[in-house]
Amino acid sequence: MRNWGFTREDSINYAAQHSIPVGATKEKLYSIDDNLWGRAIGVR
Repeated sequence: MRNWGFTREDSINYAAQHSIPVGATKEKLYSIDDNLWGRAIGVR
């Protein structure tokens, strides 16, 4: 999404339009990604 120049809101809308489940919403201030290498916390 970043390579396409999408904003956070654009990404959430894209996911919703294509039935892609994501935990992020427009109302949440932070997003947290836990994975094998650690945790990334993003602020919109």
